Amino acid sequence: TTGAPGNCTICSYNAYNCSDFSTQAAAQACHDYCYDQVGYDVHRLDADNDGIACESLPFVRYDLMLKKQ
Repeated sequence: TTGAPGNCTICSYNAYNCSDFSTQAAAQACHDYCYDQVGYDVHRLDADNDGIACESLPFVRYDLMLKKQ
């Protein structure tokens, strides 16, 4: 089991909003981590229930960023 991503350490109650994250990927990591912990979208980061958190945030493709390094 991996630890909590970034500053996403609370999964027991609704503690985060999309504005707490700078990228969609960071919000998605928190969403997925807490979903695995408690079994639902505790922070309500996926407003339309399609499995994608905070769709309004900038999307960063980490695979492309790694290729540029």
